[in-house]
Amino acid sequence: MFITLPPAPGVNGPCSAQYVNGGDFTVGPRVVPPNITLHPVWDGEVENSRVRLICTLSGFFPDQLSVDWQRDNQHTVIAQVSRKLQSTGTDEKTFTYSSEIEPDVTEWATGSNFICKSIHEGSEYRKTINICQSTYARLLSHRALELAQINLYGITSSCSPFKSPSFHSCGDSQLQDCNDDI
Repeated sequence: MFITLPPAPGVNGPCSAQYVNGGDFTVGPRVVPPNITLHPVWDGEVENSRVRLICTLSGFFPDQLSVDWQRDNQHTVIAQVSRKLQSTGTDEKTFTYSSEIEPDVTEWATGSNFICKSIHEGSEYRKTINICQSTYARLLSHRALELAQINLYGITSSCSPFKSPSFHSCGDSQLQDCNDDI
């Protein structure tokens, strides 16, 4: 036989009970880890607009968490725009938190790794993205990725699953050298 009791107002901690025929059990506070996604978003044409990185942590409970941005595994101080939303219309309350940054275009175009790191209830969650993991790398088959050539802001980046990304500054005087390397 199971009996479900609603939580007492203002109580957020473990609940203990004892079976009639002996034995104890304890139920701790409800913890739901976040699902984390990280996406680049452009305001206009990719080649001519700024990029924003949006990290979304969804479906978590309780609502306390921290978000930190890193570039190439180093803490970075970039202004964040953040929003927290609460689910409605369900018995199980959850939260969604989004954090948005606008990285330096040169750092993005030259292949820096941007990391969204969150701590929730003592556990760390992280997602990493760089220009080669964005929409330019297209799946050709289940075994190989296409070599993507990206020219943003005068910087050509080559992305391949078989080697580390190579990046070249392609000013007018260096354009021939850049094309030879790719």
